[in-house]
Amino acid sequence: MGKRRHNEELTCVWGDSTRPPSNLPCCDWIEMNIVLDQGSAIPGRVTFELMPASRYFFDAAQNQRTRQMTVMVSAQSGKTQNAIMYLLWRIKERPTPTMWAMAAADHCEEFAKKRLWNAIVDCKPVNELAPIDRA
Repeated sequence: MGKRRHNEELTCVWGDSTRPPSNLPCCDWIEMNIVLDQGSAIPGRVTFELMPASRYFFDAAQNQRTRQMTVMVSAQSGKTQNAIMYLLWRIKERPTPTMWAMAAADHCEEFAKKRLWNAIVDCKPVNELAPIDRA
Protein backbone atom coordinates (compact mmCIF):
# COMPACT_ATOMS: atom_id res chain seq x y z
CA MET A 1 0.00 0.00 0.00
CA GLY A 2 2.75 2.47 0.95
CA LYS A 3 4.71 1.77 -2.24
CA ARG A 4 1.63 2.30 -4.40
CA ARG A 5 0.88 5.66 -2.75
CA HIS A 6 4.50 6.68 -3.19
CA ASN A 7 4.31 5.80 -6.90
CA GLU A 8 1.07 7.79 -7.29
CA GLU A 9 2.64 10.84 -5.62
CA LEU A 10 5.75 10.50 -7.79
CA THR A 11 3.61 10.27 -10.92
CA CYS A 12 1.71 13.39 -9.86
CA VAL A 13 4.91 15.35 -9.20
CA TRP A 14 6.46 14.14 -12.44
CA GLY A 15 3.35 15.13 -14.39
CA ASP A 16 3.26 18.60 -12.85
CA SER A 17 6.96 19.19 -13.42
CA THR A 18 6.80 18.23 -17.09
CA ARG A 19 3.58 20.12 -17.84
CA PRO A 20 4.26 22.91 -20.34
CA PRO A 21 3.47 26.42 -19.14
CA SER A 22 0.01 27.74 -19.84
CA ASN A 23 -0.50 30.02 -22.83
CA LEU A 24 -3.08 31.92 -20.81
CA PRO A 25 -2.07 35.58 -20.43
CA CYS A 26 -0.99 36.54 -16.93
CA CYS A 27 -3.92 38.96 -16.51
CA ASP A 28 -6.45 36.29 -17.42
CA TRP A 29 -4.83 33.79 -15.03
CA ILE A 30 -4.94 36.39 -12.24
CA GLU A 31 -8.63 37.16 -12.87
CA MET A 32 -9.42 33.42 -12.76
CA ASN A 33 -7.37 32.50 -9.70
CA ILE A 34 -6.92 35.41 -7.30
CA VAL A 35 -9.45 36.75 -4.84
CA LEU A 36 -8.49 39.80 -2.74
CA ASP A 37 -9.30 39.58 0.97
CA GLN A 38 -11.33 42.04 3.04
CA GLY A 39 -8.16 44.02 3.83
CA SER A 40 -8.04 45.14 0.20
CA ALA A 41 -9.55 48.41 -0.98
CA ILE A 42 -11.54 46.35 -3.50
CA PRO A 43 -12.11 42.88 -1.98
CA GLY A 44 -13.28 40.00 -4.11
CA ARG A 45 -12.23 38.43 -7.38
CA VAL A 46 -9.63 40.49 -9.22
CA THR A 47 -10.88 42.33 -12.28
CA PHE A 48 -8.81 44.63 -14.42
CA GLU A 49 -11.87 46.68 -15.34
CA LEU A 50 -11.13 48.77 -12.25
CA MET A 51 -7.37 48.93 -12.83
CA PRO A 52 -6.76 48.72 -16.58
CA ALA A 53 -3.27 50.27 -16.37
CA SER A 54 -2.12 47.20 -14.44
CA ARG A 55 -2.51 45.17 -17.62
CA TYR A 56 0.49 47.01 -19.08
CA PHE A 57 2.60 45.97 -16.07
CA PHE A 58 1.57 42.32 -16.38
CA ASP A 59 2.00 42.24 -20.16
CA ALA A 60 5.53 43.63 -19.83
CA ALA A 61 6.39 41.39 -16.87
CA GLN A 62 5.15 38.29 -18.71
CA ASN A 63 7.18 39.11 -21.82
CA GLN A 64 10.30 36.92 -21.72
CA ARG A 65 12.31 39.68 -23.41
CA THR A 66 11.72 42.07 -20.51
CA ARG A 67 14.84 42.33 -18.36
CA GLN A 68 14.06 45.46 -16.34
CA MET A 69 10.97 47.54 -15.68
CA THR A 70 10.44 50.96 -14.20
CA VAL A 71 6.95 51.63 -12.89
CA MET A 72 5.89 55.19 -12.09
CA VAL A 73 2.62 55.32 -10.19
CA SER A 74 1.08 57.17 -7.28
CA ALA A 75 1.35 56.06 -3.67
CA GLN A 76 -1.08 53.39 -2.47
CA SER A 77 -1.98 52.40 -6.01
CA GLY A 78 -1.59 48.64 -5.75
CA LYS A 79 2.08 48.25 -6.70
CA THR A 80 2.80 45.67 -4.01
CA GLN A 81 -0.44 43.80 -4.71
CA ASN A 82 0.40 43.71 -8.42
CA ALA A 83 3.85 42.32 -7.60
CA ILE A 84 2.30 39.67 -5.34
CA MET A 85 -0.20 38.66 -8.03
CA TYR A 86 2.59 38.46 -10.62
CA LEU A 87 4.66 36.32 -8.25
CA LEU A 88 1.72 33.93 -7.72
CA TRP A 89 1.32 33.58 -11.49
CA ARG A 90 5.04 33.03 -11.88
CA ILE A 91 5.19 30.37 -9.15
CA LYS A 92 2.47 28.40 -10.89
CA GLU A 93 3.12 29.06 -14.57
CA ARG A 94 6.79 30.06 -14.96
CA PRO A 95 8.63 28.69 -11.90
CA THR A 96 12.17 29.98 -11.57
CA PRO A 97 14.44 31.09 -8.75
CA THR A 98 13.09 34.41 -7.53
CA MET A 99 14.16 36.86 -4.85
CA TRP A 100 11.98 39.44 -3.11
CA ALA A 101 14.08 42.27 -1.67
CA MET A 102 12.95 44.81 0.89
CA ALA A 103 14.68 47.61 2.79
CA ALA A 104 14.97 45.83 6.14
CA ALA A 105 14.88 42.22 7.33
CA ASP A 106 12.16 42.85 9.94
CA HIS A 107 9.92 44.45 7.27
CA CYS A 108 10.56 41.50 4.99
CA GLU A 109 9.63 38.96 7.66
CA GLU A 110 6.45 40.86 8.57
CA PHE A 111 5.51 41.19 4.89
CA ALA A 112 6.13 37.50 4.26
CA LYS A 113 4.01 36.41 7.21
CA LYS A 114 1.14 38.90 6.87
CA ARG A 115 0.76 39.42 3.14
CA LEU A 116 2.74 37.04 0.97
CA TRP A 117 1.96 33.78 2.78
CA ASN A 118 -1.73 34.73 3.05
CA ALA A 119 -1.79 35.36 -0.71
CA ILE A 120 -0.22 31.94 -1.31
CA VAL A 121 -2.73 30.23 0.98
CA ASP A 122 -5.68 32.05 -0.65
CA CYS A 123 -4.62 31.21 -4.24
CA LYS A 124 -5.66 27.58 -4.79
CA PRO A 125 -3.31 26.74 -7.71
CA VAL A 126 -0.30 28.06 -5.78
CA ASN A 127 -1.44 26.74 -2.39
CA GLU A 128 -1.42 23.23 -3.88
CA LEU A 129 2.32 23.66 -4.48
CA ALA A 130 3.12 25.03 -1.02
CA PRO A 131 4.80 22.87 1.62
CA ILE A 132 2.13 21.46 3.93
CA ASP A 133 4.09 22.11 7.12
CA ARG A 134 4.26 25.85 6.40
CA ALA A 135 0.52 26.52 6.51
